[in-house]
Order: sequence, then C-alpha cells, then structure tokens
Amino acid sequence: MKTQKKIFGGNKSETIIGFPMLLNAINNIPKIIFIMDANGNIIYCNRSWYDYTGLSNNNKTALFGAIHKSDYKKCRSLIRSSLASPRLLEMHIRIKRKNEGYKFFSLSMAPMENNDGKVNGSVAVASPIGDELSSKKIK
Repeated sequence: MKTQKKIFGGNKSETIIGFPMLLNAINNIPKIIFIMDANGNIIYCNRSWYDYTGLSNNNKTALFGAIHKSDYKKCRSLIRSSLASPRLLEMHIRIKRKNEGYKFFSLSMAPMENNDGKVNGSVAVASPIGDELSSKKIK
C-alpha cells in the first residue's frame, strides 16, 4: 500500500509518494541526500545531513549555510542547471561538520521529472571524498 509523507510545511504541498520502507531507507542511507523543489529550495534532507552538520530542519533555507562560502555560488549554479536540464551533474563542494571544519564531498545531482517529463525538482547525493583531499586544512 502506498503512502504519502509531507516533507515541507507552510504553503508548500510537496510529498514523497512511495512505500514506508523506502522512505525509511532513504532517511537511513549513510550518505547525505537532499531533495529540492522546482525553484531550487531544499524540501527534504535525510538524517545523515542533520547528523553531519548539526543543523535543525526548522529552517530549510539555512541548510545551504553549511556549504563553504567559496562553493556556494557554484553549488547554486549547479542546482539551476540540474533543474533546467535532464542530466546528471557533479561537482566537489565543502560541507561543514558540526563543531569541526569543512570536508570535501562529491555532489551528484539529478533532475526529478513528473509524468509529463517536466522537471519539478532535483535530488542530490553527497559522498565524502577520500582522506587525501579531506585531510587538507580548509579555512
């Protein structure tokens, strides 16, 4: 039986439609996963994002604050490209760990399309990059 889970409050009506086991799996994947709406606003982050950054899910717009300021514009540009083009996009970004410094991540983004083929958001997966890059001191 399919269920719907509301993933953002307020005036938004986005939902994830799927099986409860799938939603639980996404939330427990040991990779950072986030979903954005058609405007590039974050509407869902899995538990790994919150555990890693220490940020609260009360303010989704503040979540981009964990991305290094030198990578922010690049990341937002990637999001716009992902929403405009139905292809996989990748880049390296630095994400701040709660109470620690930044670490490099490989960010892969793919557009999500509705049944009519229209891009209505994107999904991103961030994986930590090996110690050779992460061990460099980043300020």
